Amino acid sequence: MSYQTPGVYVEEVPAEPQPIPGAPTSVTAFIGQAERPSSARLVTSLRDFQRSWPGDSVLGRAVEDYFANGGAVTWIAAVAAVDAHTVRRAAEQLSDDVSLVAVIADPPPDPSVIAAAAAGAARCGAMLLVEKDWADARAAHRALRGGADSELGAAGADVALYWPRLRRRASHAASTGLGAVAGVIASTDLTRGVWAAPAGRDARVWSAEPARTVSSDEQALLTPLGVNVIRHFPGTGTVLWGARTTASDPEWRYIAVRRTARYVERSVARGLDWTVFEPNDQPLWVRVRASVDAFLDELYRRGAFAGGTRDECFFVRCDHTVMTVVDRTNGRLIVEIGLALLRPAEFTVIRVVLTAARH
Repeated sequence: MSYQTPGVYVEEVPAEPQPIPGAPTSVTAFIGQAERPSSARLVTSLRDFQRSWPGDSVLGRAVEDYFANGGAVTWIAAVAAVDAHTVRRAAEQLSDDVSLVAVIADPPPDPSVIAAAAAGAARCGAMLLVEKDWADARAAHRALRGGADSELGAAGADVALYWPRLRRRASHAASTGLGAVAGVIASTDLTRGVWAAPAGRDARVWSAEPARTVSSDEQALLTPLGVNVIRHFPGTGTVLWGARTTASDPEWRYIAVRRTARYVERSVARGLDWTVFEPNDQPLWVRVRASVDAFLDELYRRGAFAGGTRDECFFVRCDHTVMTVVDRTNGRLIVEIGLALLRPAEFTVIRVVLTAARH
């Protein structure tokens, strides 16, 4: 604007979008028995854990495997007994920053305990990691034919199942593998992003090996049932060779898809807390769209979504098309977000066409 005449001038300057910080994704909570029960406590290293809970224990070995495989931060809920009531109470008291939960016990906890843990984990939108100690793949197949829910105690988009259990290299006894699994998932989050599948050649387990050898034919029985098989390959080592949830809905079949959606939900919900009590009208809607758009654009640039352009990857709506007069009268601000989420290429098909040579 060119100012020629003395006087008072008013300029409208668009407000900068309120930044939305990403919610934590790699924070794990372990619930397990210990000699010194306590409420959930933040632990940032194995030494930190051992200062509070010295000596050898199933929980301690799981925590050691977690840090050995790339885990960085964990909450420890040490309980006097791994039963349904105690576990549910511990899970309900977990920090909202927790995105992975595992109940540590040897042998694995019964379905009532898993059901209690799932109910508690649902409060903070965390994914529950579970394992079983089936004797072989056929036993696992028989157990799951009636549905994962009845066999495990919980199933769905926020439950991921791993088998077989692991054996530490210095021991011949099978033990919990959930510490190592959680460490690999957390490490994948930190190095590649929550939208990357925590499986494959890069998802190596450094501290242990599978307690049972699983062939490709045996895994073919289990993958459709939502079992993430832990396998050992010569030259590669022990890897997580599956990245599925136990959901029956194909939309939420993959761990990375579900956790990315949860990540966006949690981040946006936290990032928009400033909107409470703001006038619910056009100026607020513009600011909300700008904030959410900027957050999703950053994820798009980092490769979090499928699609070649922004318009193909996501959309944000916060206007009359998603809010009715009744919504506004009742104080509801509605933001509708559409995401094109990445799905892992589980089955890479290479077609080789051979033709006879012509002379």
